Amino acid sequence: GFVDYGEDPEVGVLRELQEECNVEGRAPELICVAGKPDRDPRKHVISIVYSVVVDPAAQVSAGDDAATAHWYDLQTVWNEFELAFDHKDILHQFLQKKHPAVLG
Repeated sequence: GFVDYGEDPEVGVLRELQEECNVEGRAPELICVAGKPDRDPRKHVISIVYSVVVDPAAQVSAGDDAATAHWYDLQTVWNEFELAFDHKDILHQFLQKKHPAVLG
C-alpha cells in the first residue's frame, strides 16, 4: 500500500496492514528505506519498510485491494519464494535484523 498525503509513514503502515490483511499491528520499527530509481520498472517507488508487532493468533484475511492474504513460514519464504524487484534484498535486511537464524 501507499502512504496517504499528509500521513505519517508509521501510521500508514498500521493502516495498510489493517486494510489489506484485517490485522491490527503496533510498534512499527524501521527496517530500511529502498529508493533506487530503477528498482521498480513501472515507476520510481520508494519503499519504507517496517517490522510490526502483531498477535500471532490473529486471523489474516484479504481486504481492500488484496487478492489473498496468508501467514507464511519465514524459512519457506526465504528458501522457496521468488520475489519481485528488490524484495529479496529487502527481506534479507529484515531477516538480518529480526530473524538472523533463518539465514543460517
